[in-house]
Amino acid sequence: MGNIYLSLRTDPDDRAEPGEAALKRAIGLFEQLALEVPGNLEHMQKRAQSYRNLGRLLNSDPGQRREVRQAYRKAIELYEPVIAESRNAWDFVARATCYDSVNQYELALADFKKAVELEPDNAQFHNMLAGLYMGVPYLRERSRLAVEHGEKAVELEPDNPAYHSALAYAYRWQRNYAAAREACAKSLALEPDNPNANREMAELLYRAGDLDQALTFANKTVEAHRLQPASQVYKTRAQIYAKLGRHDESLSDYNRALELGPRLSYLYQGRGRVYVKLGRFEEALADFKKAVEVAPANLAALNDTAWEIIRFNDRPWDAETVAMALTWVQRTIELAPESVTHWHSLGIAQYRVGN
Repeated sequence: MGNIYLSLRTDPDDRAEPGEAALKRAIGLFEQLALEVPGNLEHMQKRAQSYRNLGRLLNSDPGQRREVRQAYRKAIELYEPVIAESRNAWDFVARATCYDSVNQYELALADFKKAVELEPDNAQFHNMLAGLYMGVPYLRERSRLAVEHGEKAVELEPDNPAYHSALAYAYRWQRNYAAAREACAKSLALEPDNPNANREMAELLYRAGDLDQALTFANKTVEAHRLQPASQVYKTRAQIYAKLGRHDESLSDYNRALELGPRLSYLYQGRGRVYVKLGRFEEALADFKKAVEVAPANLAALNDTAWEIIRFNDRPWDAETVAMALTWVQRTIELAPESVTHWHSLGIAQYRVGN
């Protein structure tokens, strides 16, 4: 047992291997430890962490969706006895992120709430819970709950610029744009080059119609991420370029964003909309289909992408394409039958297509 554990920590070959290979090697070593010392919670926790990290690593590859879900489910299974024994807040948070990654939002929320109950003054937990609320598509009061926990995070750590920019995002979803801009300003006062605050300010100015100023903040965001580029920053600038009618530049940014985030459905939606404006309908339809392919259980991907097809009567979609879009809306009901919003959306969609 000791040699295996020493190898896991110090073997130089492990450090030289690519991330996926190293993680799988770590998992294999911990599986062997589990056979030699069954029931050891420390080893079980490390196995869970390794499976969770593997899921996060593979998540960027659309071709490994099955492996991603298997990794997260294995992590969830392993965290169960660990949490039952430790009742450690961070273990609840780790399992919550796994539940979130396989769209088990209620279980993720329950674990995050437990972590906050165990450590009520942990600003990071409140901030993370706020982010999770924003990611639950069928939760009717998600923006209010996100703001509640975002404000708590800021109250606990008022000098953390990241919490102010995250709160600005929640305010924007609540359509409290004045509060969102104020939160962005506070974040930028603490850290002028904060990329998230600059991006959020760009989003707010974009929605306010101040496109030139929005582009200024978007350019600052892209520059701030130059050494560590992120899909979101290119997406923000891409939508501003599209609004300005600078479609070639918009496509360039969407292409770059998709290189960095090939499984983000809203990027395919956004690029598809640009293709529509350019009259390149076959490419637009391919992107709309891809948006659903990469996120087949994502309510926003299904509903929003369907409406890119259903809501316009002047586009050359054939009856088969429109019928396909309607099935996407119907799928949202299967996934979230309690969602009034999606029932309403289905009714309007059926009326639009004459069903």
